[in-house]
Amino acid sequence: MIDSIQIICERHSGSNWFAKLLEQSFPNIQVNDLEKHWFINEYKLKHFLETSYSPIKKMKQHCINRGINFNTFNNITTDNVLTIILTRNVYDWVLGMKRDPHHFKNKQEISNMSVSDFIKMDWNNVRDINEFSVPVENVIDLRTKKYLNWFKYIPTYCKNVEVISYESLLNKYIDVLVYLSNKYNFSINNIYQDYKILDKKKNQSIYFNPSLIEKYYSKKDLFFIEKYIKLELEKNLSY
Repeated sequence: MIDSIQIICERHSGSNWFAKLLEQSFPNIQVNDLEKHWFINEYKLKHFLETSYSPIKKMKQHCINRGINFNTFNNITTDNVLTIILTRNVYDWVLGMKRDPHHFKNKQEISNMSVSDFIKMDWNNVRDINEFSVPVENVIDLRTKKYLNWFKYIPTYCKNVEVISYESLLNKYIDVLVYLSNKYNFSINNIYQDYKILDKKKNQSIYFNPSLIEKYYSKKDLFFIEKYIKLELEKNLSY
């Protein structure tokens, strides 16, 4: 029986909003989106799923705030955890990373850059890529290698896995929640609905408005991006 959900995704993929939706919709399910952005290996994945969630102190407070017995999480196994890989299309995701490049030393420098310079910038001084010494050439390469890393390890070691796109949530998040409820027998609560916010996000999205791509990317930029994405991977993700 699934009693907890672990979200794994890149930054700027809607995970904070999605985690709140899950918590509101499935009050009996523990939602964990801590340490969600990193490259993983077998050890780290087991750390996510088979021990007390990390960081311990933050998770204890999370349980206290919700009136949950923390000790019930000391023996979590992959049998009772649903792991969700949350994805986002590369063009909107890059713009999100440029607006707020987490863990980068000089954010003002990034905000003053053109998109062309940003996608070509050396990404090797960003904390993300140092944990397992994964060589990354640029921000596009970072996203591609993380996705490949997750799809290598997660289906191997996790019994229950779902791949959900940020775009599917923007489009019909209620359908996604109902799907999860039906498949995993989650008791569903009243679902919060705010279509005005969703419509605003969709109107600003290149995925939903392809003509916007010319506003942000030159033809050379698009060619550069295509060099570093894996077309088969993007196709499998419905991008």
